[in-house]
Amino acid sequence: MTAALTLAAAAKINLSLHVVGRRNDGYHKLESLIGFTDVSDVLTLREAAEIRLTVVGPESGTIECDDRNLVVQAARLVQSHLGVSNGVDMTLEKNIPVAAGLGGGSADAAATVSGCLALWSTSDDEILSDVKLASALGADVPICRYGGAAQVSGIGETITSAANWPAAWLVLVNPRVPLSTASVFSHFDEPFGSAGRQDFKGSDYAEFITFLNGLENNLTAAAIDLAPVIQDALDEIAALPKCALARMSGSGPTCFGLFGSPESAQAASQTLASARPEWWVRPSALQIKSPR
Repeated sequence: MTAALTLAAAAKINLSLHVVGRRNDGYHKLESLIGFTDVSDVLTLREAAEIRLTVVGPESGTIECDDRNLVVQAARLVQSHLGVSNGVDMTLEKNIPVAAGLGGGSADAAATVSGCLALWSTSDDEILSDVKLASALGADVPICRYGGAAQVSGIGETITSAANWPAAWLVLVNPRVPLSTASVFSHFDEPFGSAGRQDFKGSDYAEFITFLNGLENNLTAAAIDLAPVIQDALDEIAALPKCALARMSGSGPTCFGLFGSPESAQAASQTLASARPEWWVRPSALQIKSPR
């Protein structure tokens, strides 16, 4: 029997997100600065006769395991592009909340592409690294497949490395109100913003925070209209000792605080988790490379 292949699928974090326009096909054009966290789903793959998926873990809930799941769709897409009949038995340990603005499903799909390629391909198939293929699975899949801190534009297909950030730490906070990306974009009715300067280069933490304060997440107001508890989360994060920045990630509802040391992030996480036991609260390093 082929040995199991295990991959981490790290949650991404939108340090900024500017909605800058709309394409003729209705998709919004974005400019976003994206890093990763050390909170990850874990995907284990074994060769099998058919494509099968089992979902376990604290955030598994009632996630479907059939063709509605992006992981199964990703496996079938790789199978089709390679022209093989191989199957794969996949177990997904779900640690990232669903519909959270952290790109968990996209990270899982990206890990599936990588894993199935490793199991089934006999050569380096560049087509499976192509942005168009990843984009077919969703707007966040290309950056999760890329796996590094980046400026992302368009609908996620244009990726420029942004790997010169100083060390920073996060407190991730999800108030346990699922929020679909589609509903937030449908509710968004503000004027389109400008991309702003998203090319920070340096190693000074204070300068990094100043730079980020010049950016924003344009979807925040729309998300708060749909889930007012997001404003509570932002307010409580901002009030934590040594929090330098509080912001929503992606289309929400997960928010984050930025901190200058692991100790301050850990202490802040413990404080908020004690005050809000019904919320999902996790400390994390801000990762420049996605752990795999």
